Amino acid sequence: MANNSQPSGERGTKAKPIYEVSANSHVAVLDDKIDSTNAQVAKLVNLMTTKMEVKACGLCSLEDHPTYMCPILYEDEVK
Repeated sequence: MANNSQPSGERGTKAKPIYEVSANSHVAVLDDKIDSTNAQVAKLVNLMTTKMEVKACGLCSLEDHPTYMCPILYEDEVK
């Protein structure tokens, strides 16, 4: 018998692991990422569409402008 031959009992004992790549696991990961992104976009849209609390001007009590832009402050400049 040749020196490099293996005994018949050792040949089948060491099985190499077989790694299966499942497309379903990749799809699930992508679905989770899409769901997370959709939730973040929904929060952003909600922030953008929510009306900011309007505070009345401290000088004239109107709500259409902040105090620093009150027309009363700029009346002298117009004349």
